[in-house]
Amino acid sequence: MLSKLSFLSKIFKFAVISDTKLQQLSSIPSFSKQIKYASLNWLRLTSGSSRVIFDYSPDYVLKLAKNEKGISQNSVENYNFIQNHYKDIIANVIDSDPNNKWLVVEKASKMTIAQFKSITGIDFQNFCNYINDRFNLSKHVKYNVINKEELDNNIFIYEVVDLMANFNMPPGDITRKNSWGIVKNKVVLIDYGLTMDNYNEYYK
Repeated sequence: MLSKLSFLSKIFKFAVISDTKLQQLSSIPSFSKQIKYASLNWLRLTSGSSRVIFDYSPDYVLKLAKNEKGISQNSVENYNFIQNHYKDIIANVIDSDPNNKWLVVEKASKMTIAQFKSITGIDFQNFCNYINDRFNLSKHVKYNVINKEELDNNIFIYEVVDLMANFNMPPGDITRKNSWGIVKNKVVLIDYGLTMDNYNEYYK
């Protein structure tokens, strides 16, 4: 299902559609040529095994799929339910290619461990231990979670757990510091496209 944007996002989307560079990017058939074209038009920031991130504007980045894995992860991040129900804990998608070749996403600044605790009130390592313990599939591995009952009732953690449970997301990416960033003084996920479904299809 393609993403349906909020009213404000639609306003921005109207402006983005007039960007002939994005229109041209969508029309390019091969992944390699898409990356070459994007590299000529925007500054390349970083890349992983499935996507390349470009500096689209002062406020937004462009997530471009490198392969089918990238399209799959873009599709998850662009999913309507995620964008509507978890917008306070994710870097929101502002515009997208109809086939999820690319996404235009809110730009986040790098997050430090100190910022995570300052904004959420939660120690990052304790957060990771909680998430790993909550989604632990092995009875032989134990995680030391401090103040578990308090974390059970934390709204931020509740939303993260709910997102992971609803979309069968493994804890690996969620507990990576680099998967988080800061947008408008909020801690948000900037890499949340990996589910167990696309892991089993593309990575296992």
